[in-house]
Amino acid sequence: LTKAIECEPNSAKLYFRRGEIYSMRRVNDAAALADDAKAIALDKNFMDAYMRRGFIYKFFLEQPEKAFAEYSRALAVEPDNKFFLRSRIDISEELGNFSAWLEDLSRLIALEPTDYSNYIERAKVYFKLKNCAAALEDFNQAVSVAPYEKKTYYERGIFYWNIGETKKARANFIQANVAIKGMERAIKRARRIPKKLLGKMAAPINKNSVLRPEDLKGIL
Repeated sequence: LTKAIECEPNSAKLYFRRGEIYSMRRVNDAAALADDAKAIALDKNFMDAYMRRGFIYKFFLEQPEKAFAEYSRALAVEPDNKFFLRSRIDISEELGNFSAWLEDLSRLIALEPTDYSNYIERAKVYFKLKNCAAALEDFNQAVSVAPYEKKTYYERGIFYWNIGETKKARANFIQANVAIKGMERAIKRARRIPKKLLGKMAAPINKNSVLRPEDLKGIL
């Protein structure tokens, strides 16, 4: 590959491939980082190079601050890249960078407004910051977008328990069980759907399916 690079010094892919060899068995982390940096210099949209640099810094060199910087560089190129948003969220949590943590969760929620797990995670961050009003708003939103998901009620119940509202906590724990039974009924009904109609559903049905009312709209 080194000879190939000498022949094609402007090939970002060749630098990336050589960096892959350096990093695969930790032959030379510094050389891998340098080759990925060269690949990015030649092609700023080479997202795999940012990804590997972040991986090396986070897991091999245990330098989360530098991993955060790499993910930030990638997001400057592709602001809506969910992989890098999630990766930076994980680093923000590790670093205790609450402002970046909240900012990226909010961006992820804007991209995935029906994913209840993001609301729950942001609610927990607000709770760590003692902003109970914002936390409750997000727990309520999680329930709103996923009323058939037991975790939304369970997490809201834990929140109420932690702030001393035990009656509301118990009510949510009970509702979590109701959600489970409702889901079981929905799945049983879905299994009776003729195969020719299954293609209309948002997702295939199986024993582990998590259904939402909109998944069954127009079918049940």
